[in-house]
Amino acid sequence: GVRLHQDTNAREYLAHLDLEAGAWGAAAAGFRRIMDEREWRGSGTVEEGGTAYAALAFYAEARAAAGRGDVAAARTRFQKAVQAAPDFTRAQDALKALEAGETPR
Repeated sequence: GVRLHQDTNAREYLAHLDLEAGAWGAAAAGFRRIMDEREWRGSGTVEEGGTAYAALAFYAEARAAAGRGDVAAARTRFQKAVQAAPDFTRAQDALKALEAGETPR
């Protein structure tokens, strides 16, 4: 009930902090866990600020792959992020940078 809701909100906050800090793996894991919990609860909330949690997870996974130098995996994950949230400009910009041979920011 309430405790699970509070835990999920805390995890969401931490996932966003990880995302902003560049802790890509932790952010991706956090967003995936949030999606799993909300599915388990039957919650219809699947996004934050208009950006789907799935897109945030794909974006974080893409940034982790780019950081490892795995351009192919990064490209695939950025594309999935944009497919999940077509208005997700951070993912669009990162994909464009990657396609131009630059490091996504």
